[in-house]
Amino acid sequence: MVFDDLGDGPDPPARLATISRQLDGLLAAQAWQLSDGELDGLIARVCRLTGRVAAVRSALFVEAQDRGFAVRHGATDLAGWLRDRLRLTTRDARRQVTLARDTTTVCTATGAALTQGTITVEQAIVIGDARRSLPAGVTPDQHTAAEQALLRFADQFDPIHLTRIAARLRETLTTVDTSPGGDDPHADSHTGEHTKPHSGSGSGRTDSGTGGGGADGGSDGTGGEGGREKPSPDPADIRRLTLTDTPTGTTLINGELDAEGAALLRTALDSLA
Repeated sequence: MVFDDLGDGPDPPARLATISRQLDGLLAAQAWQLSDGELDGLIARVCRLTGRVAAVRSALFVEAQDRGFAVRHGATDLAGWLRDRLRLTTRDARRQVTLARDTTTVCTATGAALTQGTITVEQAIVIGDARRSLPAGVTPDQHTAAEQALLRFADQFDPIHLTRIAARLRETLTTVDTSPGGDDPHADSHTGEHTKPHSGSGSGRTDSGTGGGGADGGSDGTGGEGGREKPSPDPADIRRLTLTDTPTGTTLINGELDAEGAALLRTALDSLA
């Protein structure tokens, strides 16, 4: 990590002290004296600094991991040390450590964007999660292209919309056939329907005399569609989420989500952590 632009001191601690003094000056400033243009510029620049500070933090985290800092100081890992030292939740500590590793190894372009302040920390987390969750068969070039595409979308979309785009990108790159039997997904969209034998008698009736209630029925309960298959269901149709309040004041959560819905829920919960 290069600290050349962090201040005038000779080393990182001195430069951080310089930044701290400058922040003291900003906190003491009379913001009401600013023009609208100055206020606009300061808000944007301060918000961009959040990403740059996260990039510095990530570089320090990686150095701490590489030298075994946390273990030497009695913690099981860096996330555990951060939790105890800074009173972070376990989840937040792990997210920060994961972001540090992602943006300095597999997602270096994302790390560069974070360093420049052109993306937010939340967007960087989405891109890192998306790249790590790509299918196993994706090539290195596809990994790079996916990251670059998400960085371009980050100029236009917030983390929630970026998560939706990442989920669709992952589905596009998934080439494994997961349909029943591994054959034509359209033919196999209704499990078992393609294996039903046709009656050779022409009557379409079973021994019980019913017109489709048995295994060999001609109508198969489809209202006389003549065996014509229904369209494959939309994966989003499986989405269901139920919140049930209990007498003790807690809430039971039950449901099932497709990949895109699950990604959106995780992003929404992350913003509340």
